[in-house]
Amino acid sequence: MSAAARILERLPRARPSGAGRWRAPCPGHQSRGLTLGIAERDGRVLLHCFGGCETGAVLAALGLELRDLFDQPLDLGAPAARSPWHPRDVLDLAMRETATVAVIASDLTERRVITPADWARLADAARRLRHLVETVTP
Repeated sequence: MSAAARILERLPRARPSGAGRWRAPCPGHQSRGLTLGIAERDGRVLLHCFGGCETGAVLAALGLELRDLFDQPLDLGAPAARSPWHPRDVLDLAMRETATVAVIASDLTERRVITPADWARLADAARRLRHLVETVTP
């Protein structure tokens, strides 16, 4: 049984609200309205109570555990799967961080005052660009 089916069988008043999405009364706070959002993505179920209940409280009210939100058990010993970067995402990040460096470099050239926040942002940009290179190069 899929994770979504496991959740939905315990929420008889759940109603579809889109592809792979449902709304139901939240069992965590006994709501009458459809305050619990349920979404199925890639073999996992995401829960969001618009009334403020935490996921653990919703699951406890359903008699379920966190592991019940997944079709397949999580293999915590396996290395995390790396999804390939889309070239457009790489370019967008590189352009944004490079623009930050260029603006601060221009300020330095013009002898403008560089605030501590500017220095921190420059350091973040350098770190992100370094991480980008390390991540996308074999």
